[in-house]
Amino acid sequence: MGLFFLSLGLALVSQIWLSIRVGRSNTVLAILTFFIGFPGALYTFLRHRGDEETSVTKPFVANLVFSLLFVASIWLILMPLLDAQSAEFEKSLVVAAPVGERPAAPAISASAAQSASAVLAAASAAEPAASAPLVDPIDAFSAALRAVGVNHTVTRMAAAASAPLPAGVTSAALFSVTGMGSSAASAASSPAGNELSATLFTCESLSACRSLAGAQMQQSGPDKRRVLQNGLLLLSMPPVVASDADLTPAAVVSAFRKL
Repeated sequence: MGLFFLSLGLALVSQIWLSIRVGRSNTVLAILTFFIGFPGALYTFLRHRGDEETSVTKPFVANLVFSLLFVASIWLILMPLLDAQSAEFEKSLVVAAPVGERPAAPAISASAAQSASAVLAAASAAEPAASAPLVDPIDAFSAALRAVGVNHTVTRMAAAASAPLPAGVTSAALFSVTGMGSSAASAASSPAGNELSATLFTCESLSACRSLAGAQMQQSGPDKRRVLQNGLLLLSMPPVVASDADLTPAAVVSAFRKL
């Protein structure tokens, strides 16, 4: 870095000196030399080489040498940076390469291998404790409905031969939901027509959920259903009626979207 600043200072000083000497014979070339260095003084160097008063040989040679030294110092600074960037690029290629194409890893010592095996053993021992049991989406939806104060009963739908589950569905449950203003006693004695029947489907894939939702939405007449999808879960409900002021459907939808 010291060579860089030294060569820069000498190049500037020699360039000013050269510009002053060129100005003795040509002001325009002197200004050009001040900005671009010795190339601007090439004509004066060749034209007045033998004239002691207007000759620019010494400042021309000095500026040429110091300019080349300045360029060399820049090159010496840039080369390590380019090598470092090239090394980083090669490392990224090794990481991105397939396992079969990566270079063989260097052999590790016995102590390092023992340390690695101990770490792996500890990780495998802690893995069963860290992994939490999967939550049943039907139970989760039931808990969410209870949290918002919605009374309901759950009937799980088994894949019987007479009534198989739709294609791509792993489990389903029928939620019979009563109004939010109804008590538990009135909910038990209320007729089935006053209940909101919502069916929760658990799909095996997103495409299966989309296909089932499309089939549900294509229905018409009294069997038409309102369909909501949340990942691998699909909720089928009766359509919204504009004259219905009950907030129960909105509460059911809100609980489903929070799953």
